[in-house]
Amino acid sequence: MKTMHTFGVIACFILVLAANSFAQTTGDFRSAAPTPAGGLWTVKTSWQTYNGTAWVAAAAAPTGSENITIQATDSVDVNAPITITGKITGLGGKLGNASTNLTFGNNSVYEHAINTGSLPVAIWGTGSTCLITGTIGAAPSNCNQNFYNFSWNCPQYQTAVNLAWGGNTIRGDVKIKGSVNRTYLRLTNNNIGNAAPGANVITINGNILLENYEAAFTSTGSSGGDTIEVYVKGNITSNGLFNVANGSGTTCKWFVSGDVNILGGQMTTNSNTTSLPDSFFFVGTTKQTFYKADSIGSIANVQFALRPGAVVDLSTTSIGGTVTTFTQPSGTTLLTGHPKGLKGNLSMGGAIKLPVDGNYEYNGSVAQLDSLLPVTVKNLTINNPTSVAFSQAITVNGILALKIHLGPGGSVVVTGGTSSLPIGTAVEETPALPGVYKLYSNYPNPFNPTTNLQFSVAKDGYATLRVFSLLGQEVANLFEGYARTGNNITVTFNAGNLPSGVYIAQLEQNGVRSFQRMMLLK
Repeated sequence: MKTMHTFGVIACFILVLAANSFAQTTGDFRSAAPTPAGGLWTVKTSWQTYNGTAWVAAAAAPTGSENITIQATDSVDVNAPITITGKITGLGGKLGNASTNLTFGNNSVYEHAINTGSLPVAIWGTGSTCLITGTIGAAPSNCNQNFYNFSWNCPQYQTAVNLAWGGNTIRGDVKIKGSVNRTYLRLTNNNIGNAAPGANVITINGNILLENYEAAFTSTGSSGGDTIEVYVKGNITSNGLFNVANGSGTTCKWFVSGDVNILGGQMTTNSNTTSLPDSFFFVGTTKQTFYKADSIGSIANVQFALRPGAVVDLSTTSIGGTVTTFTQPSGTTLLTGHPKGLKGNLSMGGAIKLPVDGNYEYNGSVAQLDSLLPVTVKNLTINNPTSVAFSQAITVNGILALKIHLGPGGSVVVTGGTSSLPIGTAVEETPALPGVYKLYSNYPNPFNPTTNLQFSVAKDGYATLRVFSLLGQEVANLFEGYARTGNNITVTFNAGNLPSGVYIAQLEQNGVRSFQRMMLLK
């Protein structure tokens, strides 16, 4: 038995050595500058390199393109400007530098693989990532930086962690994987107070992704009288617990420009909504989709609102919540795909405010029957292949758009209600030469704020006409549906809510695209 036990220990030792060997690649670097004296980055004696079988003294300092490890007992001073394009792994040693000396370049990674410790102070360039993997009980220091991508993957962390962000801008994405204890990752510190304007503002230019069910993410856990604003320019996708604010004393406002997809877990906020309501604003300049999977319960206590100009597709989402509220200001647009329409989407117990001069679209794939739509609306669009009905008579003061195609024997029938104007179509069709696929120049051009576009197609079929900014962002969907050959189709582009500049109109049918350049001058 003793012999077998010894053999087992030796075998395990061999496996460990093999695993360590395979973890290294020829040309990798690691620090060799013990504290307290440490060493300088540019001095070769501060480093060892892996030659394929063993670590040996380095012939030169690393350039930054390699895989580099800072060992736990070492200290390296970045004494000259270095740009990292490979990966640095921190195992507890000190990577000291002036922030102007260390730059993480495109696709580079800094991995913090230990508990607590300190992040290097650096310039985080486009495409770089700060990856935290070793935290158990407390976040590393120096988290208060303007990262590009920030990724949290610490499966063993056991207590809520505060990143101490405030006044920071994350230029890329924030990704979170949760711990076995489903412990919160918080953006800010506790009891930070109401500092100078902007001090408690956090901007995330990319997306937020909660990658698994164990992920638990919130803006703060503070019980102090703080006010926090979070601006998200990209999308929020949550497979875990997305909490607007976990602290009972904080007022938090989220301003989101992209889509929100609650795919798993829960969306909630703190329970102190009477005196300190936490708000979630849709502020996009193009259509935003807010989707919650049917398997997820009510969205508790969040105060939802649209900002002027917002267009929000509520899809089949049912929000719910006993004190959750929803406010839609004048001129904004709501789309619904729920079988019960807006009544099904807005199933909360709190106040619901829908304007009589709002715009509404029903785009479900099954029959929709709504009892919540105001009796008077501005524009109403019916884009449902089955049917849409209302529990009360609806007055449309603007445009009633029916996104349908009538065959040769089809007709439009108005049953009940009245119309002070003839029932017409939302687009104008005039005779044109048959079989011509063309997007004509807009007129007028330059324009302010409206211009007309005309197109024709070579054969009957589905076509789209969209408008894009020079950055490739879609700003308008002017036509989407069945187009017939032999007609010129004219639509109007209203750019009243857009800044001056050049915009590109794109006609597409069957993979064929045509473009026109338009100039908006205000």
